[in-house]
Amino acid sequence: MTTLLNRKQLIEIKHLRTFYHVSKYKSFTAAAESLYMTQPAVSQHMRKIESQIGATLFERSGGFELTREGEILLKFAEKGFKLYHELFDELDRAKNRNYYKIAISYSFCSHLREKIFKELSKISNLNLTVIHYHSRKELNFTEFDVIFGIDSLPEQYGSKIHLNASKYSIMSKSSYLIYKTLTPKRVIYCSSIDRNTAIDLISEHGGNAENVSSWLSTSSSEVMTQELENPDTIVITPNWCIADKKTHRIETNLDINMYAWCNYRSRVEIRRAGLYKIINDLAVNVEHKKPLSSLSIIDEKVVSPIIPKFHIASEKAIMFNSLDSFTAQ
Repeated sequence: MTTLLNRKQLIEIKHLRTFYHVSKYKSFTAAAESLYMTQPAVSQHMRKIESQIGATLFERSGGFELTREGEILLKFAEKGFKLYHELFDELDRAKNRNYYKIAISYSFCSHLREKIFKELSKISNLNLTVIHYHSRKELNFTEFDVIFGIDSLPEQYGSKIHLNASKYSIMSKSSYLIYKTLTPKRVIYCSSIDRNTAIDLISEHGGNAENVSSWLSTSSSEVMTQELENPDTIVITPNWCIADKKTHRIETNLDINMYAWCNYRSRVEIRRAGLYKIINDLAVNVEHKKPLSSLSIIDEKVVSPIIPKFHIASEKAIMFNSLDSFTAQ
């Protein structure tokens, strides 16, 4: 149970703000100027804090350095300011919010990606920005409401829902190359793995990469499909990336998983907007078409299995910022 502070323990936020500026500028006068206050008013704020904590804040004789108590207060004041900003950010987000930011990995199953776009276009009164990304290193997770990605996604900022699992396969249009020699001259591999992993997969299935003269890492299923037309070429990618039945393939034991990640700070608004319903509807195994029962609940404390439906007559606004590119290595 949370214990409430008594009145003597409550330091006013304006006093902490003044203290922060004094510690920053190491001068009452400079702090006063930065805050558009008088120097006596700054001094008064410092005396009130010192009276409350029962200790001095600065070693004025030694270059205006913080005392040990002053250092502790500064550390927690900075944490308090951050929480204060987060409080009002979240309150602003809760007020009639209609803007959401979504990221989708280029390596995400193209079938599900198309379904996501289709379902998003049905939601009224929403302004959505949807971007694609190659690597999670490109993302600041706190800026996004929903992320559709593969493998690891951070859980400290949000909850992730497992949507689908598949295997990586080695593919080629040449049955001889796949089933006989597996000694390609050109290798295209999904950017979700590195070159060493690609080499290991080739070796594990009786081939070798000694004759490979060209390596290409890409997240684009379109690029992979085009490259399959080249002779002496193999593509190493998740099964879902290439659906062509004429493609010969060896399924490896390397797993890949797809997730939907939802920002903790946005979960209530996401549910109200109907985005949770889209995520729950996607929680179906793409390969076997069976519901994954463990995926139907995103957060039992927040999300009910029945998503309320509402309509607001307004134009739909969906903006797509797509960066179709690949990296040659």
